[in-house]
Amino acid sequence: MNRIQKLNQQIQEHGLDGVALVPGPNMVYLSGIHSHLSERPIVLFYPADGAPAIVIPNLEAMKAEAAGIPPERIFGWSDETGYAHAFQQAAAQLNLSGGLWAVESLYMRVLEYELLQEYAPGLRTAQAEPLVMALRLTKDPAEIAAMERAIGVSEQAMERLIPQIKIGMTEKQVAALLTQLQFEEGADVMAFGPIVSTGPNGASPHAVPTERPLQSGDLLVIDWGCLVDGYPSDITRTFAVGEIDAELRRVYDIVNQANAAGIAAAGPGVTGQDVDTAA
Repeated sequence: MNRIQKLNQQIQEHGLDGVALVPGPNMVYLSGIHSHLSERPIVLFYPADGAPAIVIPNLEAMKAEAAGIPPERIFGWSDETGYAHAFQQAAAQLNLSGGLWAVESLYMRVLEYELLQEYAPGLRTAQAEPLVMALRLTKDPAEIAAMERAIGVSEQAMERLIPQIKIGMTEKQVAALLTQLQFEEGADVMAFGPIVSTGPNGASPHAVPTERPLQSGDLLVIDWGCLVDGYPSDITRTFAVGEIDAELRRVYDIVNQANAAGIAAAGPGVTGQDVDTAA
């Protein structure tokens, strides 16, 4: 079965009338449509019966066409006309009123939710995450290959970055160079803004790069990643800037040993909790 057939099976098993998605990784996974959440709402509908449908701005309608959504199921709208009529049409054609549809609790905003409630009175909702997770939990060969390519891009960029890091460079300069190198190696976009933290800033797990210059004796923490074909890499490494003191070396060695123990414990059938306990 392909992905849509598997989704339909999940819809039937959960007793749903369909699934409604907004821009994000699940929309890409099921349709190949890349977009982002903005002031212009987009909602993709997969009904239990019939072809998918989408409410989408006219300026992005070509993406829906390329994804194979039938023209009569593409409800386009413009900034001049607004999106009310498009949602009315979609709600009527899909018979949304009174139905039970799964929506993404982690992605759908109040904007899209209230539009569905307004134009489909009595619409009931459930969480879409269990359905989509069931589909995405096991990766197919194409997904694994994309993840490997993303990891390769990030690793190659880091190999090029390390010789260029100099004392006196700021965290922001290192982050900017790493971003450039990932694009040069083949990244589509960044998975997130790179985290580059030095000295005391390294104590913050999600630090934002600052103007702090690298100093001899610092530990430099870099957390970076990119997207390739919709799949991300996410890697964290810690480097010494020059010579570090004995206490920093001791802490580094403890963490490194814990990391190695976790890797050694990982394997098929092993839970994340087991790996954490081993570390």
